[in-house]
Amino acid sequence: MSSSCPVGARYRHHVRDAVPVLTSGLVPTVLLALAWLDVAPHTSMVVTAEVLLIVRIGWTGVVVGRLHGEPRSLRLLLTGVALSVLGAFVVGLKVLLTH
Repeated sequence: MSSSCPVGARYRHHVRDAVPVLTSGLVPTVLLALAWLDVAPHTSMVVTAEVLLIVRIGWTGVVVGRLHGEPRSLRLLLTGVALSVLGAFVVGLKVLLTH
């Protein structure tokens, strides 16, 4: 952005760019906080948070394709599935090694 841009517009631009990062971490954080506070069952909150993150990872290919102006395709779908499988593998490995 140019330096002639009003300060408010510059901050709005940064906040808009930060929303995906915020939303990808906010819901799992709230779920884990509920479990930590003993408001909800621990196991179900941890599993739900992990599933949400895996699904979010799976949508990465579709989002990148949309940002590049590509139409939805089988390749984008399969990329998302592959990323989700990889994410599930990492979660499984984490559980296996740390529990």
